[in-house]
Amino acid sequence: MSFLELSGLRKTYGPVVALENFNLSVEKGEFISLLGPSGCGKTTTLQMIAGFTEPTAGKIVLSGRDLVSVPPAKRGLGIVFQSYALFPHLTAAENVSFGLEMRGVDRATREQQVRQTLEMVGLKGYEDRYPRRMSGGQQQRVAVARALVIRPEILLLDEPLSNLDAKMREEMQSELLSIQRSLGTTTILVTHDQQEAMALSNRVVVMSKGQIEQIATPVEAYNNPASPFVAAFLGKTNTLPGKIRGGILTVGEFRAEVAGPDGPVTVGTRPEKLRFGQTGLSGTVRERVFQGNSWNYHIATALGDVLVLRQNDGQPQPAEGEQVFVNWDTADMVLRTREGALHG
Repeated sequence: MSFLELSGLRKTYGPVVALENFNLSVEKGEFISLLGPSGCGKTTTLQMIAGFTEPTAGKIVLSGRDLVSVPPAKRGLGIVFQSYALFPHLTAAENVSFGLEMRGVDRATREQQVRQTLEMVGLKGYEDRYPRRMSGGQQQRVAVARALVIRPEILLLDEPLSNLDAKMREEMQSELLSIQRSLGTTTILVTHDQQEAMALSNRVVVMSKGQIEQIATPVEAYNNPASPFVAAFLGKTNTLPGKIRGGILTVGEFRAEVAGPDGPVTVGTRPEKLRFGQTGLSGTVRERVFQGNSWNYHIATALGDVLVLRQNDGQPQPAEGEQVFVNWDTADMVLRTREGALHG
């Protein structure tokens, strides 16, 4: 049995189904992200693990112990909320010490563990500072330290970086990953940020409308999305109509040998996997946008607009209004019939 087992979890609010048939096995030391848009059920799932929300049906088993009937305070979990939820009248050290006090830890041990944990999150020297005198990133570190100081079996993170600016969020992602790896703490993150989930996670659980769409490593989910929803949610994608006949895929002027039954298909391709060449799907550069390390191209074709992302490698790039051909490798596409994906 895995370290944490979520089996058949279901949550309803009257006639509204917030979560349906949620099954997930988490190994000790894993970093898992519950990823999806607002209202998909990811926060509901986290709250059920934490004990703040009771499942309508299903089991939550941690190290062989059924948690459903265990009060939140006795589950041994560390939680970091989106708002940090720090006590404004307590210093950083006092905030971090709070959980240890509730557990009856003696003062000398508390002070030592608080000092070590604040140093671990980069806040040595901030022990006596109050939250109002700290930046958002510093407050976030205090919240993480408060969750970690009790040495939780699982660390639960509820969109903890969403209130930070882009630069600070990137720095804190790196910090959080470093802390998690050094401690080996099993971690479950709730986020709607695809880049954050893919940067931090061993596996992502992509969710939509209260159900799991795909559980996979970030690379697998991105390169081989299990559904059109996953493909679109994890990044920009081109979806083009095509057809297979006699083992030949046709997408406009693009041709390739493929395995699959004759008939219509949709072809999914990531913009960075496309390239310009002498043959392929023909079109005209409608717009190009320079982004420093890359160029974003919008190519008008008979099948609709196609987005192409090319690295700025110093080589000449097509200009707006220029006629081009777009092609790609068959390994870099996902074919779907009405019944589902053929391969990825």
